[in-house]
This record gives sequence, structure tokens and C-alpha cells, in this order.
Amino acid sequence: MDIWITKLRQAHTCLLADDAYRNSTMKPQRLLGRLEGDALVEILKFAPDNLRLTLAAVSPKARLFSELLESRLPTNLRLLLDDSTVMHELVCEAADVSCVQPLTTVTWWIEKCGIFVSVRGDKTALALLASSRLRLILRSISLSLLVHVCPIPTDVALRLERIDMCGEAFASLCANFSQMVQLRELHVAHCTSAALLRLSQLPGLLMLSIESRIGVASLDNTNVAENPQQNLDRVDEIDMRRLASAHSLQHLRLSGSGLSVMTGFDCCVSLATVTVINCGRLLSLSALAHADNLRTISVSWSGVRDLGGLSLCACLERISIDTCREVESLAALAGAPRLREVDVFCSGVRDVNGLSSCPCLETLRVAACRLVTDLSPLAGAPRLRIIDASFSAVRNLRGLGTCPSLEVLRLDACVAVEDLSPLADAPRLKCVFVKGLDHAALLYPLSLMPKIFPTAAAESLQ
Repeated sequence: MDIWITKLRQAHTCLLADDAYRNSTMKPQRLLGRLEGDALVEILKFAPDNLRLTLAAVSPKARLFSELLESRLPTNLRLLLDDSTVMHELVCEAADVSCVQPLTTVTWWIEKCGIFVSVRGDKTALALLASSRLRLILRSISLSLLVHVCPIPTDVALRLERIDMCGEAFASLCANFSQMVQLRELHVAHCTSAALLRLSQLPGLLMLSIESRIGVASLDNTNVAENPQQNLDRVDEIDMRRLASAHSLQHLRLSGSGLSVMTGFDCCVSLATVTVINCGRLLSLSALAHADNLRTISVSWSGVRDLGGLSLCACLERISIDTCREVESLAALAGAPRLREVDVFCSGVRDVNGLSSCPCLETLRVAACRLVTDLSPLAGAPRLRIIDASFSAVRNLRGLGTCPSLEVLRLDACVAVEDLSPLADAPRLKCVFVKGLDHAALLYPLSLMPKIFPTAAAESLQ
């Protein structure tokens, strides 16, 4: 059995290098494809469900492969393939007892194969931690927001690699946080000040997600013990230099907070992605300019208006801005050396000035940006392949014919567009989408006609 567990882990590790696998919802099937050639795998692929269950009952190897095939095995046990550690997830939701098998039904199997365990649930999961032999291989726990106290034994807490729970439950852990060296991923919902102070002591986090609509104090607040539920709207700053895991942190996600200032990103030497969601008081992302290895920024439903300095992010490849009404200009991105994709949706952007100087820019989306009227500043952009200005106020396309790599231009519902002639000289142009525009009112040379979709004939039939 150990041989097949090892092969499974090795195959999963190899496939993680492939973006298609990492982002796939069909990881089990792709993983089985990597194991093709084994006779049992081939039998199980074509076996009816009842036969799979019969084989799984008598053969540990067959059961393992049956889980990958997503057969009708217990619904409260499945394989997790989301990160580098292959785990069994055991669901203990008391609210849905109809699908939960007795623990004894699955415990023997979990112990037999030895794959690390992730437990998800409510108070039922806590009982499991105290009494089960599974605690030795427990590596991840995800608790309902209804659980406010988490009496995880210290020896279990020190082995955890992933935690997902509310702030009160996290702050109630008895372990010495500076000794939780195995913890790599932390998701804290309804974050409290006490939880924020404690997570700052964790030494080796790779992923940190903080979500809260209640208060947390700044990291150096000495009165946190007296008032752990302090109003989040009073938070002014989070200094990344106060996090013990700042040097190792790769992914940061902040949502639903009243955070107004972030600082200290110069020490985040491993930080690759930053996601900001619904942070209405955060006005500037300029502090991120000091994160030398930052590759992706995603900000949505926030008050951000200042992108100053982001062109200094030498590794920045993608920035996404969704429903941020205060962002008026993208000029701060001018010259960003590795920026490949700019995706702006339903935001306050008024122009696209400066983006033509981004030497690697391939994709620009300004869909539903009602204040964008002019695409001419993109003239000559060397690698720009795709422009999507759908549902915007764009009317000026002059200069786009000088974009040597332009292949696709989307102008759906851009009713202000009247003249497509500037596109005639674009050497690689393949498609211009103009759904919702009046073909009869558009000006363009005959050479563009085969590239315009939908065609005039198709439009007239609608």
C-alpha cells in the first residue's frame, strides 16, 4: 500500500507544475491519467459502480483508485488535491447527518493508507480531535463560523499545516504560536484583534487570508486583551514587518476590512499574489511597489484610487481591478517591465495612457468602463494582442493600426464607435467584435469586412 501512496504523491507533485492541472476541477481524472498502464486502474475505469464498491471493499489499492474515480464511496470522505500535500478530507457536519458515515466506517481506511487527514465541520469535529486515533495524522482543520472555542490539543496544533476558522476560535488555541512551524496556510474569518496579534507570531506561513467585518486593532495594540472585539473601522495600518512569516509569505488575501494603510512590503521577499476585496477605506496600493517578487495583484469592490509606483514591481505580470470606482488612471503602470495582462471591469478609469510603454503587455480589458473614450494612446504597443473595450464609451481607435501584434478587438455595445478604418493597417488583426452596433452606420474599408463579427448579414437576421 505504501508503494501506491508514494506513486500517487509523486504523480500529483509532478502534475502541479502544470497550470492546467492546478486550475482543473478534474484533478482526480488527470491524476489517474498519469497512472495509466496499471491493470487495476484500467479495470476500474470501465467497471460499473457496484463492482467498484465490491473491489474497494476487499482491496486497499482498489479503494484508493476508486476514490480518484469519484465512485459512490462515503460522501464525507474524499481526496484533497489542492496543494502539494495530498490529504483525505473528513467532513463532520452535524447539520447534515444523512450523508455522514459512522466514524468507524472510514477510520480503518484512513489509518490503513496513512494519507494525512483534513477535518471539516462544526463541534462534531472537535470531539474527533480529542478521542480519535486519527489525531496523529491530522494536518488540516476547517471549522464552522459557529465554533468560537477550539480546544485542539497542543501536540495536534503543532503538526497542523492548514487552519480555517473564525478569529475567536483561532485566538483560543493553547499552542505557542511561534512553535507552529508546520503551519503553511491560514484563513481567519471574522478576525479579532487577538487573532491578528497571534497570527503575527506564526513563523512559516505561505498563504494568509484575513476576512472580517468586525474590529481588529493594529498589531501593536497593548489593550487587545481587554477588548478583543474592537471595531475594525478604527484600524489605520497593518505593517507587514510585524509578521514573523513576512519573509516566507507567498499569498496574501484581505477582504471585508476597514484597513486604510498597508506598509512594510519591502520585507515580503517571497510575496507573489495580493488579493484585496471589499476594503472600502484602502485608497492606495503604492506600498506594494516594494514587494520585489510580486506577480499578481487583484483588487475588487474597494476604494483604491492610487496605483503609484506599481511600475517599479519588476516581476508584476497581471493586475485585475473590478468595480473600483475611484481608480481613474492606469498611467502608474507605464513601463512595467513584465506586465502581461491588465484587466479592469466596471471601474472609474478614464484613459489608457502609458500602457503602450509596457514592453510585454499582451491583454488589456477595460470592459464596462463607461468613462473610457479613447484607445489611441495604445498606438504602437509592441506585444498587445487582445483589447476588450466592450460596454465602454470608446469612440477613437486612431493608432491601433500601428500595433504590430494586435489580433482581437472587442467593441461589443460600444455605440459611440463610428469609424473602424484605423484598424485596416493592423498586420495581424483577425477579429473585430461589434455586437450591438449598427453595421450600416459603421465606416470601414472592404478589407476589414471578413474580420468583423457578427457579420452584417448575421446582424440583420437578429
